[in-house]
Formats: sequence, C-alpha cells, structure tokens
Amino acid sequence: MSSLAKYYSSNLVGFFSYSREDDVDFDEVLSKFRNAIQVELSAQLGRNRDNFRIWQDRFAIPHGALWQKQITDGVKQSTFFIPIITPRMANSPHCAFEFESFLAREKELDRDDLIFPILYISVPELEDGTWKQNSVLKIVNDRQYLDWRDYRPRELSDPDIRKELIQFCRNISNALRKPWGSPEERQQRQEAEAVGIAAEEERRKRMQIEAERVAEEERQRRDAAAGAAEEERKKMTEAQAFETARPTEDERQRRAAEASRVAEETQRSKVAEAPIFAVAAASKQNTDQKLSSGASWWQTLPGRLIAVGALLASITGLILALNQVGFFTSSPNTNRPLPQVADRGSPQAPAPQVADHGSPQAPAPQVADHGLPQAPAPQAAPVQAPSFDCKTNRRPVEQAICGDAELSSKDRALNNLYSQVLGGLSGQARTDLIQAENIWMTQRNQCRDPGMVACIAQSYDVHIRELQAAARH
Repeated sequence: MSSLAKYYSSNLVGFFSYSREDDVDFDEVLSKFRNAIQVELSAQLGRNRDNFRIWQDRFAIPHGALWQKQITDGVKQSTFFIPIITPRMANSPHCAFEFESFLAREKELDRDDLIFPILYISVPELEDGTWKQNSVLKIVNDRQYLDWRDYRPRELSDPDIRKELIQFCRNISNALRKPWGSPEERQQRQEAEAVGIAAEEERRKRMQIEAERVAEEERQRRDAAAGAAEEERKKMTEAQAFETARPTEDERQRRAAEASRVAEETQRSKVAEAPIFAVAAASKQNTDQKLSSGASWWQTLPGRLIAVGALLASITGLILALNQVGFFTSSPNTNRPLPQVADRGSPQAPAPQVADHGSPQAPAPQVADHGLPQAPAPQAAPVQAPSFDCKTNRRPVEQAICGDAELSSKDRALNNLYSQVLGGLSGQARTDLIQAENIWMTQRNQCRDPGMVACIAQSYDVHIRELQAAARH
C-alpha cells in the first residue's frame, strides 16, 4: 500500500490558510512562520523546493488573477492544510471558502486527519461556546489544534519555539507517511469489492434457488406421501365397508334354502287343503239343493241325524288333512317346524280335539299373540342355537348371538317369520325383500361394544315388527 508522501513524490503540496492583514500588520510574521514550517517539514520528508512546497496566496496568486479559482486550484493540489486561527481569519469569507474547499479535498483523499490548525490569537467564540455558529471555528473545535498564543511574542529561533515547531512538523510528516490507498488502488479495491459483492450475491441467489428447490421437492414428497396415505385410507375404508356390507356365504345359502323350503311347504299345504274345501263345498251344495226344494227334511229326526253326521264327517276330514301336513306334530324329515300363521292380532282359537281311539292325543300347539309364529319346543330342552352355524361364522355380532340365549331365540323367530313372508311373495316383491334383508344384516353387523347385545336385540325387535307388518298385508 502506498502513502501520500510516496504517491505525490514529484510534487507534494500543503496549503497555508491565514488572514493577510494579520501578516501585514505584524511585519509578515505569518509568512516567516510558514517558511519555517516548510523548511522543517521538507527536511523531515527528505524533500527540496522542487518537489515540496506550502501554498500561500501571497506568493501563489499573481496580481489580477481570479483569487477564488487560484485558491480552488491550490486546494486541489494540496495534501494537508494548516490554518492560522485568529479573529480576522475566523470572520474572513475567503478563509471560510478555503476551509470548505479542503474539507472536500480531504474527503476525496479518503482521509480525516489532514487539517492541522494553529491557534495563533485568542478567539472569544472558542471560549464562550458560540463557535457552533461559525463554520470555520466549528471545524477547528472538532480537530486537535496547536495552541501558539504563548509562543507568539517570541522569536522563531527560540529553542522552545523550535522544539514545538519540530513536533508540529513531525505530526504532519507522520500523517503523510501513513499507509494510504491511492485513487488507483481504491479503484481496484472498489472493483474487487464490487466483484466480491456480485459473487456473493450470485452465491446467495444460487443458495436461495437451491433452498427453494429442496423445499419444493420436500413439499412434493410430503404431498405425495399424504396423497398415498389418503388413497390407502380410502381403500381400507372401502374394503372395510364392503366386508361389513357383504353377507356371509353361509348365511346367503341358508336363507335361500329356507326360502325354497317354505315355498315347497306352502305349496303342499295348499294341495292338502283342497279336499277339505271340496267336502265343505259339496255339503253346502247338497244343503242348498234341499233348501231349494222347499222340503224341511232337517226338521225331522232322520234329517237331523244326517246333518250331524255330515258335520262330523267334515270336521274329521279337516283334522285328518291338518294332521297330514304336520299341523299337530312335527315332521321327522324337517330341521324345524313349519311356520304357524297367527290370527293377525286376535287371540288364537284352540284347535278341535279329536279322539284317537286309544292313542294318546297330542295337544294342539299354542300360538302367542305377538303376530310372530312360535315353533313348539319340548319342555326342559337345552337352549337352541340360532338359525345359522355358530362354528363357521366368526363375526363379533354373530359370536354374540351364538353366546346369548335370548338373541338366539330372536334370530330363530326372525328367520321363521322371514321365511313365511318370503314364501308368499314372487317376482320383484320377492327380490326386494331379499335385498332389504341383506341391508338389515349389514346394519345389524355394525353393532359394537360397549352395548353390543342391547344393540343387536333392538335391531331384531325392530325388524321383527317390520316383517310382522308385511305379513299382515
């Protein structure tokens, strides 16, 4: 790195600012003071009159020249500034102009230590605090100045004066030798700094772009993972819903077989009932014919005997027909009793008792008045299983039904009622009932703990009432 002394090796210039009136009135003592500073400083810097001088307007500005331009040119050449502070100098517009011009020069040189004030005569404003209102004194107050007021009456050849002068010049010499970046070096440094700043900005932008890319990839990864998880959740939910809604294969087969059995038994019942209705119709026809003849044969004793015999014959034929279709006893070839049809809300009338000629009479089945057919069960028999196979059905709801006697009973009752209603339907009505039954089983299978048993019981009760209503219509 260079210095001001080296950079301006061919022409080093300082600027001496003073009031010319002070110099003239005191027998040019300030000009002599400037000359003494120049001699001492030239010696310390190793310069001569060809490459070093201290600019003074008395010698630098020729007569008739524009003093302001000359001062501006002198300041532009200078590397340090020595103002001689006196009241006249502080109030001089020319001196204020010189001060302001060199402040701009000092800033141009990128320095703040090239002004070396000398307080030559006391200035009241520096002591009473009003210096802030004077542009020259404000600068002087901000800088370290040399107080020469006590030395002013003495000769410059005085040893004490020489000692102070030497130290003053040493301060200037040190400032000029201080490492300093020349305009070219500053330009290079600024260009390098600009390149560094641009490189740093480019690096910052690349890092920002990379960070944004990584953040975007992470966001896409998270979105993809969330989407996959949501898709998997939907699939699992759909699979669970399908599994819950799908009736078991065994239950479908069981209900289909039961519906077929009920249809066959219903058909057989209709065939068995035909003779009964034929006998009754013949008896009625015979009676109508006799009534139409106008004879009152039934009023005679033979007529009455014949009428009673016909009635007994009709009743006997009816009992034999009902016994044939298993009305009084269970068929050994069926797994469960034929569905018994209630009286749709009226108490069940007891069946007529017919003597069996020495054989024990089987009691007629008693049907509860719940609108639901009840299968006769032997007394003190073990609790029967539900209508489905408990060994192959493992759903929680089915396990609960298998383990509860009341739920098993409700399931059997519902199965019988369902078979009865299904046997009396055909076509679309039959298909609708099967679909409705599958929907009900799906809803029943939704019951869960706690409260599973109560939930299942309520589901059966509601559905039984629905089927009872369908049976009545």
